[in-house]
Amino acid sequence: MISKVINKNILVYDFGSFFGIAERLTKYYNKVYYHTPSINFGYPRHAAFYIGENIEGVIRVEDWESILPFVDAIIFPDVYQYSKHSFLRNYGKPVYGCGDSGKLEIDRILLTQTLENLGLPVQKYEIAEGIDALIENLTINEDRWIKSSIRGDMETWHHQNIALSSVHLQGIKAKLGATKNQEKYLIQNPIKNAIEYGTDQILINGIPADFGFVGIEVKSKCYVTYITETRNIPLGLKKINEKLQPILTALNYCGSLSNECRVTKDKTHYLTDLTCRMGWPPAQIQACMIENYGEVIWDVANGIRPDIKYKYKYGVEVLIYSEAAKYESVPIIIPEEYKEYISIANHMKDENGVSFYLSQKEERDGAMQIGSIIGVGHSLNEAIKMAQKISDMIEGFDIEVNMCAFDDAKETIKKAQQMGINIFN
Repeated sequence: MISKVINKNILVYDFGSFFGIAERLTKYYNKVYYHTPSINFGYPRHAAFYIGENIEGVIRVEDWESILPFVDAIIFPDVYQYSKHSFLRNYGKPVYGCGDSGKLEIDRILLTQTLENLGLPVQKYEIAEGIDALIENLTINEDRWIKSSIRGDMETWHHQNIALSSVHLQGIKAKLGATKNQEKYLIQNPIKNAIEYGTDQILINGIPADFGFVGIEVKSKCYVTYITETRNIPLGLKKINEKLQPILTALNYCGSLSNECRVTKDKTHYLTDLTCRMGWPPAQIQACMIENYGEVIWDVANGIRPDIKYKYKYGVEVLIYSEAAKYESVPIIIPEEYKEYISIANHMKDENGVSFYLSQKEERDGAMQIGSIIGVGHSLNEAIKMAQKISDMIEGFDIEVNMCAFDDAKETIKKAQQMGINIFN
């Protein structure tokens, strides 16, 4: 059977993190165009400009609007251009992306209040308007989680007490300068004695496809997952998805969605984060596990329920880190026989065919995640074994792959079973 997308052209609009998705789509599409914005403060950045250089099958484009007449669909792996989705759909282009649902990920307060209005469990929280109000609140409160909608300035972090947080808070205040009291902060009480897991699904007009993924993340280290029929997704996760579905349908969600839940001993499921985009992890796992991935992307972009086909039930993803990547581009030698199971962000090749993670230097402190390794199999251990084999073969300057993190994932599975929750089968 001839693939329905073999003569189609697709545009991937990204910021560098999901370049591996563009590489994967070259297996299916006639032409894969790739765009990432290279203009910063009115001037181009050379690193962003050269993402995709010398990568076979990927056509780097700077002026993405000019090629719209020549592409058949557009994919947005990330969330920050969600306002373009409706515009392009009105222009007549199929779009794989979250649509206006993106605001639910970006605006942490909006998501929390939406969950409350839907009658879903929400931990106790407060809102601080400006950094001065945040400091005042945290001076008298201990053990809180702090979230901001402007993640480039501040990622989620844990406040233990003011003695430990004072320097960090003053640093945020100094960095924000004149805008220090413009941002609103979500201050959440912790959810204690809980395990964390979630679903990764593909939505068509807000409705999940027939198959989805259930996964466990060891934060910033690794991810383990399995594919299952949507009807067999654990009940607590499924109830949250069903409550959100009318909103996501109204907002024309046609793309990837992940949720992260913390589950207490009484099996109460708290939705802590909604990822209205491809996740990193586990987007690369899905691209490897779904055999007809290119056709699935095409169908969903066109509002059609896809016929998802897969060979392996289990998949794992372990992240590649580099301390040097904060300051300079990092060379990586990829074993040819496993190249489709290795994803490099900000990827380019030099004239000798050596792969590089291009450091953009403007990235926030600690942003050293440069890629990931995928393993697949008929069991979790088989998938981990494959990832270990690839990890042993990959070479790079100052890179680190923490395979021991899979032990933490297995421990979460064990704790869940002790709580009477079967989250991994």
